[in-house]
Amino acid sequence: MIPNKLVEMNNVTIQFGGLLAIDNVSIYAYEGEILTIIGPNGAGKTTLFNILSGVYQPTSGEIRLKGKLVKNLTPHALVKKGIARTFQNIRLFPMLTVLENVMLGHHCRNKEGLLGVLFHGRKVNEQRLKSINYCKQLLGVVGLENLLEELASNLPYGKQRLLEIARALATECDVLLLDEPAAGMNTQERIELVKLIRRISKEMNKSIILIEHDLDLVMDISDRIVVLDYGCKIAEGSPLAIQNDPKVIEAYIGSSDEEGDDYAVI
Repeated sequence: MIPNKLVEMNNVTIQFGGLLAIDNVSIYAYEGEILTIIGPNGAGKTTLFNILSGVYQPTSGEIRLKGKLVKNLTPHALVKKGIARTFQNIRLFPMLTVLENVMLGHHCRNKEGLLGVLFHGRKVNEQRLKSINYCKQLLGVVGLENLLEELASNLPYGKQRLLEIARALATECDVLLLDEPAAGMNTQERIELVKLIRRISKEMNKSIILIEHDLDLVMDISDRIVVLDYGCKIAEGSPLAIQNDPKVIEAYIGSSDEEGDDYAVI
């Protein structure tokens, strides 16, 4: 059975004044697929994420989520539709606890209403308890179930990244955008991160699109890879195909043999 395409960008272009940042790019991600976006610095990877998450609106082209057009929606509207993201620079609430940070992610599914907030009826209390238990379950998924009351600012860097993933999952997203999730992690943390991303993709059946610079991690984790260069898509395919694509090698290391080692880490 052919899997469903959860998210699609069709012929998307975005221009900032005279700068063509994304040029007629089309990508898609299947349900339960891990799609990685790679490319040299300045290739347009983060711009692409900003378009998918509603931070930027494309100059032309269309974006579909589960087959429905979602172009021109704001970031919070896209979260409600089912697209959530993490950031290259961690954006947690440092003086809130681990559990409180994740509960903020789940707030977009809150249906309490003004009267519920004022009077704290039985249904409201039941809903809050359900939300707390759901968030605790997600913290178990990322391995932070024993740190519920710890302030986010007190967590080691690697665990802060895991907390940000849990908060994104708490939105009950269908598509999870991960912007350099392994940045700053040590070797063991990266191994655990790979296991987590696979679990989210295959067991929770979510589409994962990630930007990552570590080529070893990219080749290990990806179902499919898209390569950008100067805002254009220059290659797409399996990890093995991408590794051997002359256009990809040229984009990263050019024609100079002296720069050949740079291909080991993108």
